[in-house]
Amino acid sequence: MRKHIPNLITSLNLLSGMGGIVLVMNGNTAWASVMIIIAGIFDFFDGMLARWLKVQSPGGRELDSLADEVSFGVLPGLILLKLYQFYVVDLSGLFWILTGWLFLLFPIFSAWRLARFNVDARQAYNFRGLPTPAASLLVASIDAPGGLTTVTGHWVVHPLALVFLGLALGLLMVSEIPFFGLKIHRFSLHEYPVQASFLAISLIFIVLLGLAGMGLSMILYLLVNLIAAVFNRKL
Repeated sequence: MRKHIPNLITSLNLLSGMGGIVLVMNGNTAWASVMIIIAGIFDFFDGMLARWLKVQSPGGRELDSLADEVSFGVLPGLILLKLYQFYVVDLSGLFWILTGWLFLLFPIFSAWRLARFNVDARQAYNFRGLPTPAASLLVASIDAPGGLTTVTGHWVVHPLALVFLGLALGLLMVSEIPFFGLKIHRFSLHEYPVQASFLAISLIFIVLLGLAGMGLSMILYLLVNLIAAVFNRKL
């Protein structure tokens, strides 16, 4: 029985992603963004439970990737597209119509990222390329209730800003840039100095700023890893 518990949690991740897609179809991008966050919580705990219960399996790993593609690939791509269509309404022309199709690349980049992760032994504890949950949580933080638009204003949802964000996150997902993982066995500053510090700062951001703080945490995650890559430092 216990071997099915992590797969059940993974299935809830998938269910959250599908629910988010239904919300996007009905024009509710704010609560669709919340479904990404809920899926992220399930995604965090399914692997942890599998390790704790010692029931890790190839099938569970594949199910996890399939669920992640829906929740962290298709759903955020659709949210970006829907936001773009909403804010581009005052802009006409072939350029803006064609540019909107670029958001469909987001789930493709996500699928490449997840497929590579499953066969890359280097990514047992850390990552090569931006993890799909981190990219999707940044997207979710834009329009979620109390998200980034509440502290940055609406420039962040300008159509060109959305296009840049979608392409940048997609290219980072399939890049070879190293990103530190958050799979820690205990909250220890001595054993996991970078991870524990990041989690502590993220918690402060979220407590002070709500879901906007989550977005800032993901931006911090990006900046720390990109700066480390520029200076060739291993985190």
